[in-house]
Amino acid sequence: MEEEIVKKLEDIILEKLSLKAIKKLSIENKKNFFELLESAKPIVIYNFLSENILGFEKLAQQTAQEVVADFKK
Repeated sequence: MEEEIVKKLEDIILEKLSLKAIKKLSIENKKNFFELLESAKPIVIYNFLSENILGFEKLAQQTAQEVVADFKK
């Protein structure tokens, strides 16, 4: 049961983070991002976003905190 909840939270965090990240990427990087989504491992995608979005780590942390706070309500 706990594993299911953690997995669901991870999925929600990744979905929301992806939506926020897409808004911050250039047109060229959006194309590259969508190509990565099809075949790359999560760490490769994370590294790509870290390299192409200023303050990505902070954005990721804020997104995770928002999702967890919403879950606790």
